[in-house]
Amino acid sequence: PPWFEQLTVQLRHKVLQIAKQVALSSGLHQLEIKLYFNLYCSSNFVSCLQIASHLTELVKIKAFPPTKLTEVGFSTCIFRFLQRNTEPTLGELANTEADQLDAFLLMLPARPSTPHPLPSPATLASEILLSFANAYFEGNPAAVELSLTSNEFKVLLPLMRDPNTSRPALVVLASLAAGDQLGQSSLLKEAMVLLNHSELSISISKDAEDAKRVEHLSLYIDMLGTIKHVVARNSSLKDSFRNSGGFTWILANIKIALAAWVPATPRSESAPNGESRPEPSLTASGISPRPEQLNPSPLLLQVLFELVTTLGVCLKGNQTSKDGFSWGWFTLNDM
Repeated sequence: PPWFEQLTVQLRHKVLQIAKQVALSSGLHQLEIKLYFNLYCSSNFVSCLQIASHLTELVKIKAFPPTKLTEVGFSTCIFRFLQRNTEPTLGELANTEADQLDAFLLMLPARPSTPHPLPSPATLASEILLSFANAYFEGNPAAVELSLTSNEFKVLLPLMRDPNTSRPALVVLASLAAGDQLGQSSLLKEAMVLLNHSELSISISKDAEDAKRVEHLSLYIDMLGTIKHVVARNSSLKDSFRNSGGFTWILANIKIALAAWVPATPRSESAPNGESRPEPSLTASGISPRPEQLNPSPLLLQVLFELVTTLGVCLKGNQTSKDGFSWGWFTLNDM
């Protein structure tokens, strides 16, 4: 109702706490959920955040299933404020309504203490909206299908490249992928495009302490871990991965990472008879390079681990993929 937005942030919070008790004791009717929809679509940014946080909590405690939100039209605005090409941007709104936003954020549960600086109010607002989106899509196949067929999920792509929002955005991606029952969306293909070969090569070539290198390799690790997780949960995505050129893509990345991890020109040492012999390298025989020859970067090793285990998950239990990957073993042996 219009009066809700005219209340202070603190009073709105109290109203929503009462609404939570009502929802838990007697449930919510469709008309009442429609009121939430109208408030979420309101012009008041902080009011929208409060509704998003409130509905996330209600869905998590199973006050009602997220399918009821789909029935009143939430799919049309679930990514509201998260689109980077809209005016005003989320960051601009956070600055414009800074006092109200700060008052709302102070009401949220305290975050676990970490050595890292606290996220900005705009980042915290993004996390709230992404948490709501994840609660909305999880176990809600109708909402997943609407988002995938309309390509609205592409709103997540720039958020996944942003170190401030990549992890919560990847959680939403995982919920969408897990609900892609036919595995026919372009979701995995779009995710693979984000992990650009040339960027990986450039990042690896930088100094081990370079902030951009750490940021980009961390993105690779998180993204690959997400792909591996969703493919393991949703077997139909194994066909989607293969049909999207996933094997070519993953082998190209393995080649780049291996080239950085193992020196291109190994040293030679003398054999007992005085002849020179090549240093052993990673081959199909399982002979590994000497430890002092390896690039010691833990991040690089983690990238390699995620690439190889993602490949294994995509092949496991899918005979078509195993047959189609027969050429890939020769490529791996050559590496």
